[in-house]
Amino acid sequence: MNVDAAEAAPVSLREAAERLGVHYMTAYRYVRLGHLPAEKVGGQWQIQLDDLRNLTDGPPPTEPISLETAAEDLHSALVSGDEVAAWRIVSNVDLEPARIYTELLAPAMVDVGARWACGELTIADEHQATAVATRVIGRLGPSFARAGRKRGKVIVGAPAGDHHSLPSTLFADLIRSHGPEVIDLGAATTPEAFVEVVRRHEARVVVVLSVTASDALDDAADTAKRLREEWPDLCVAIGGRAVTSAQLADELGSSLWAPTPDEAAAAIAASSLHA
Repeated sequence: MNVDAAEAAPVSLREAAERLGVHYMTAYRYVRLGHLPAEKVGGQWQIQLDDLRNLTDGPPPTEPISLETAAEDLHSALVSGDEVAAWRIVSNVDLEPARIYTELLAPAMVDVGARWACGELTIADEHQATAVATRVIGRLGPSFARAGRKRGKVIVGAPAGDHHSLPSTLFADLIRSHGPEVIDLGAATTPEAFVEVVRRHEARVVVVLSVTASDALDDAADTAKRLREEWPDLCVAIGGRAVTSAQLADELGSSLWAPTPDEAAAAIAASSLHA
């Protein structure tokens, strides 16, 4: 291909973001708002270079919605089951994907759960919100993948008594953004299932137990004990909303603990390099 032809070729949305000096999700917001024309080819957005230059030279895009407004609107969209509105909100807020998870989606689902527990929402509302959040996460997930060879391996899952799958999915993506290969086993994973998957990967892993329900803490401790019976030096991290302190994590048998999801994800990714 000659130089002129190469220069005329469209670029991916990720490359467009790099050329603009913005995050991938910001570039995607430009596309969603119509500031940056794009065509989907084979499931990937393609940007013409002339359109990219026009955006660079033209007026700045419309200001994104605020975090406070996005949080209120997202909660309403989740409860009403409006996936289109939920995705529009996520696309238009000027946050990196990790912050969308930790500052928008996770708090919104915690609030939905709390309102269901006190009778303000029905179980149907809660299931509807969970379904929409799951689809939004599915669309955001690929933005956490890092190019290049994977370093380290992490297995994530909720223990047998915990039926919440969204927290482990969110956390799996946060860990994935640091480079390791991540295997997400989802909700209500038995000790036997954890053992089977660790054995399959010859114990060169870090195991993460994501505990949202406080009545599943004993299940998490039992799983950690079962894993260490076979691999005494295995790194097992127990965390999540139900694990409220480093002391509790230690009592449950956790190898490490961090006060925030971002810090925990970074610590687990680092530990996976030495597993």
